[in-house]
Amino acid sequence: MGLGKPVILLSLEGLQTILKVSHIGLVLILCHHTNLSQYVYIGTFTYPLSTTFIKIALLLQYIRAFNGPRIRKLCKYMAYLTTLHGAVFCVCTWFSCWPIPSFWDISIEPQCWGFGSREKSEFTGIMVTQVATTSALDIVVFLIPTWLLFRPETQRPTRLTLLALFILGMWYVLSISYISP
Repeated sequence: MGLGKPVILLSLEGLQTILKVSHIGLVLILCHHTNLSQYVYIGTFTYPLSTTFIKIALLLQYIRAFNGPRIRKLCKYMAYLTTLHGAVFCVCTWFSCWPIPSFWDISIEPQCWGFGSREKSEFTGIMVTQVATTSALDIVVFLIPTWLLFRPETQRPTRLTLLALFILGMWYVLSISYISP
């Protein structure tokens, strides 16, 4: 939100600028500083990759750690679904403007859609879809190992470790939710 800085650390002028611009497409139109627009593109370029690879890494660890055929099958299904989700949003992000440099160079006549759209409703629609589906996948990946907490044969150190990880994960999500506007 603060162009690389926490909003609380922005100057009054910087905060007013951010508050005036409520949509990234407008930031790109209003921004005449090409480097900033390129940084925005690089940031949006890497985000779907990182979220996809983090979830896949966790799911592969689950497959390795769990012995039950049903839980392993669920993890494999979720890994395929996560890969498909990541591929779709990588394409939506990487090719949101054609030619690609028109994302950051306003002198090029673009054909933009989705994340590169200059229309607020279109941009908001794809952003909400991406956030909702990513969050849903995050919740499922987070909940997969919870069954271990309730199995009678799960040893106490395993339960405590899982409980600590869940608490840490929830603390992280809640703190990010609190910081984000």
